[in-house]
Amino acid sequence: FFHFRFFPVSARRFARRCDNVIADITAPKLFPVHALAHTRTHSHTRTLAQHSHNTQMSFWEGTWDDILEGGNPRWKIGEKEKNWEIAFNFLKENNALPSSGGRLLVPLCGDSKIIKYAADHNVAVTGVDGARRALEEIRKQFGEDGWLQKSSHGLSCFELGGGKVRLWEGNFFTALPEEEGLYECVHDKDSFGAVDKGDRETYLTRLTKYLRPGAHVLLEVKLSPSGDLDDGPPYHLPRDVVEKVWGAHGFTVLKHQESFYPWRGGYKQQAFLLRLDNGQSPKEACN
Repeated sequence: FFHFRFFPVSARRFARRCDNVIADITAPKLFPVHALAHTRTHSHTRTLAQHSHNTQMSFWEGTWDDILEGGNPRWKIGEKEKNWEIAFNFLKENNALPSSGGRLLVPLCGDSKIIKYAADHNVAVTGVDGARRALEEIRKQFGEDGWLQKSSHGLSCFELGGGKVRLWEGNFFTALPEEEGLYECVHDKDSFGAVDKGDRETYLTRLTKYLRPGAHVLLEVKLSPSGDLDDGPPYHLPRDVVEKVWGAHGFTVLKHQESFYPWRGGYKQQAFLLRLDNGQSPKEACN
């Protein structure tokens, strides 16, 4: 489930939590108690942040190898609920899917099945991720034939159906001017909840540049049993925090479901439907 290949600190913390989960997705605990109680230092954060991009990608490729070869399912346990269908239908029921000519953006997508599902329902869609193995899995869902590859700003892009489906491989924080202002809808499935608190400003600034005024975002984030705003990832993100942080970038919460579909370990999987009401400059509210 969690799609945050470009945030080494958050990604590694989260993966370490998930590494202790048994492969059976019916396990009652997603995160071990000792992991939830672990306190991290700023020096530890800085040390992890010094890892090179190649090291980060190597780490994630190994993680995906383990998942896809039958190891620990980690964030993918939500697929038991066919969560991609739940998300897509939520957007449809709330008239939030892109109109003709618009696109759906899935940041830090991993091998999210919503990309294939959206394309099958005639929705143009773009996924962005840094893990090659994960994007290979998406291409396999469509079939290997017909993909065209190009590059821009150091990222590789795979296109299918004349660009109806686009998969960008690389760092989400890398600016892609050709993508700016194209998107009417976003499915953020726990990506924002995985970003370190200090990176939320950068994440939302980059995301907002890709959106059209009035764009909708389906934001999926966790409610943690600890209730500790500093314990993560995945971070505990109650409604008041979401309203403050996203509101600083011009978003309004239209709808909130505290339990979107079942999760484990005492966590709740929330859904927020947000709308970008204007293009105001972000305020300093992301700390």
